[in-house]
Amino acid sequence: MTEIRSHTGLRGIAALLVVIFHFRDDLHGFADPDGYTGFFATSYVFVDLFFVLSGFILALVYDESFERGVNQGTYARFLVFRLARIYPLHLLTLAIMVALTIRSDPGAMASQWPDLVQNLTLTQAWGFVDRFVFNYPSWSISAEWMAYICFPFFLTMSRRMVPALLLLASVSLCLGYLWVTGNDLALNERLSLLRGLPAFAVGLLLFRLRDTFAAMSGGLLSVAQMVLVVSVLLMLHRGNDTVLLVVCFALMVGATWQDRGILSLVLSGRLAVLLGLWSYSIYMLHVPVRHVMYSLFPKFAGFPATDWGGVPFFLTCLVGTLAVSAASYRYFEAPMRRQCRNLYGRRQVA
Repeated sequence: MTEIRSHTGLRGIAALLVVIFHFRDDLHGFADPDGYTGFFATSYVFVDLFFVLSGFILALVYDESFERGVNQGTYARFLVFRLARIYPLHLLTLAIMVALTIRSDPGAMASQWPDLVQNLTLTQAWGFVDRFVFNYPSWSISAEWMAYICFPFFLTMSRRMVPALLLLASVSLCLGYLWVTGNDLALNERLSLLRGLPAFAVGLLLFRLRDTFAAMSGGLLSVAQMVLVVSVLLMLHRGNDTVLLVVCFALMVGATWQDRGILSLVLSGRLAVLLGLWSYSIYMLHVPVRHVMYSLFPKFAGFPATDWGGVPFFLTCLVGTLAVSAASYRYFEAPMRRQCRNLYGRRQVA
C-alpha cells in the first residue's frame, strides 16, 4: 500500500500537540498559554485522533487479509506484527521510568508491582486502575492493544449491513455516554477503553465510506478541509466539545486519505511527514525525557515557577524530545520492528 502522506503528517502534528499539552505544566504566569486559550489544555484529545487514524489505516491495509473471515494463522500474524510495532519501545520507556522511580524513591516500587505487571502485559488501561503511573501516556498503547485484539472481528462486522449498524450503534452509545457525563474524554481513566475502542471503530467504519470522499471534486474537498480545520481550531480554543472533536477528526481523516486538497498539501510537507515518522517515539519518549531533565538538572525544579523562567526548560525538553525521538526511530524503533517480524517469519518457516 502506498503511504498516505497526509495521515503521516497528521499523526506527527498530533504527537507534537500531545507533548505540548504535557510540557505546558512547566509554563507559568505570562508564559502559561492556558491564560490566553484552551487550545493546548484541550490538546490531549489528539490521542483520540491516533485511534481514528489507526482504525482507518489498519482497515485499509488488512481488509483483503481478513476478507474470508478470521482464521488462526492470519490473526496470529496480525497480532505479532502489531505487537512488534508497539511493544519494544513501550518496554524501553517503561524500563527508563522504573529506573527513575527507583532512583528518586526506592521504596515506591513496593506498592507499584501490580502497576508494573499491568504495564508489562499492556492491560493498564483496561479498567483495573484509576490512575496511570510510570510512562503514563502508554495508557493509549494499552487501549490500542485491545483494539488490535478486536480489530479482525470489527472488520468482519463492518462488511455486512446489520452487524455494521450494530457496531455503529455501540460506538454512538459509548461516545454519547462520554458526552452526557461531562463531554470530557479524559474524565475517568477507568473508562479508557470506552474512549479508545469507539474512536478506533469510527476509523474502521470511515474506511467503508472512503469512496464518498473520493467522489468529491478537488475544490469541494479543499473547502470541506478548511471548514474542518477552522472548526477544530475553534473547539480547541474554547476548550470543550471534545467528543465533537473526534467527529471532526474522523471527517478530516476521510477528507485527506487520497492526499488531495489544500490540507493534504500542507500535511504532506517534509517537516510534517518527518514528525509523523517519529510520532510514536515522540509520544512514548517525551515523558521520560522530561523526567531525565529534572533528574539531570535538579536546579530546574524551582526554576520554572517564575513567569518566564519555565520557557528555557520547556524548549529544552521539547528540542530534546525531538532529537531523542529522531535517534530512537532510526536506531531502535524501526530496527526492532524489523527484527521482531523477521524472527516471527523464521519461526514460521522452521
